[in-house]
Amino acid sequence: MKSKEAALRIGQAATQLEVTAHHLRQLCKCGLVEAEQSAGGQWRIPLGEVERLATEGVPAAPTFIAEAPEEPARTMPARGPEDADPSPEVIEARARVSIRQSRLEERRLDKEIDETEDYFRERERLQAALKAAEQEAAQAAQNRQCQAAEVARNERRRQERLQQWQQYALNSLPYGHPREADLAVHQAVRELLPTLDLDQAQFITQRLVDAAVEQAYRPWKLQKEAEDAKAAYVQTCQSLVSSIYVFGATSGETEDAKAALVGYLADPKVFGAAPTQLGRLKDAVLKDLKRKVDERETAAKLQKERREKAAELEANQQRKRRDAESRVNLELGHIHRYLEDHYDFSGGHSEMLRERDRLRPLISETLVRELLEDPDMNADDIRSRIEELIADDET
Repeated sequence: MKSKEAALRIGQAATQLEVTAHHLRQLCKCGLVEAEQSAGGQWRIPLGEVERLATEGVPAAPTFIAEAPEEPARTMPARGPEDADPSPEVIEARARVSIRQSRLEERRLDKEIDETEDYFRERERLQAALKAAEQEAAQAAQNRQCQAAEVARNERRRQERLQQWQQYALNSLPYGHPREADLAVHQAVRELLPTLDLDQAQFITQRLVDAAVEQAYRPWKLQKEAEDAKAAYVQTCQSLVSSIYVFGATSGETEDAKAALVGYLADPKVFGAAPTQLGRLKDAVLKDLKRKVDERETAAKLQKERREKAAELEANQQRKRRDAESRVNLELGHIHRYLEDHYDFSGGHSEMLRERDRLRPLISETLVRELLEDPDMNADDIRSRIEELIADDET
């Protein structure tokens, strides 16, 4: 047998071949089975030989006849009748006893060998079992470490994916969003992600995360849309108000019209109305403003006409008065002549002049008034009236 060829011990081979170890050992001793004996006297049977015996069958064990041991030559003393050679029956009986003793000794040795082999076999089995248990425990510990490492890697990978999706959710918020929206979106995504299989297709996770972000951000989105709508409405209103202008309107009238339009636009029922409806409100305000301007201009025109007419009348009156005063002034010299011809003054000429100067303004005013009432008076009528007024003053 080659020294490096795999071999089995007697007990292992006997178990596989379903024979006793003693039977197989006898076959090894007589050379019926290819085997090799170690330095310690243990038989080893190659695997190929075991397979051959399993295929061809195990031969029967041979029977050994023990040989009588040689005794040293010795000088035989003289024998008497009692020292005669034993009979063949005695010799045969002795031989049988010797054979039995040999077989008994051989069996005793076989038993001791089997017990020894069983001891070492049990010890090897226990050592192998202990080694196997240690290996199994080491493998189990290694498996647990691998599983723990794999769980840790999976947890790190899961945490990284959670953080990536949370960062994606926060980055998807529009620019300029309120800071408190970050908390709502972060909370919504944190509640969603543990319910998802993060190993599923990315577009599925992305759609679900987008839906969570949309739902969490909806209140701020609606508020932003309302604020934008309000800002747009305010801007439209400001544009409409600033476009209020009618040629000829005063600043006060324009400001009143703008205030009226602001009041209409501030009505909650009008908020969010279509541009055409807002334009109709503007047109109504402009129409009212134009009506006021027209009324004011008409009134101003009428007032101007009245003033012009009054001025014309006044001018006519002034012209007539000037004419009357001019005609009266031409005839006032008749006072001096009349006084001088018809009255005597004790104070002489000086008293007459004083009387003339006193009567002159009184008569002049009266004559002017009468000429205005009766412009057909001629010079004679005026002189006659002067004489009457002097006479009336005298009385």
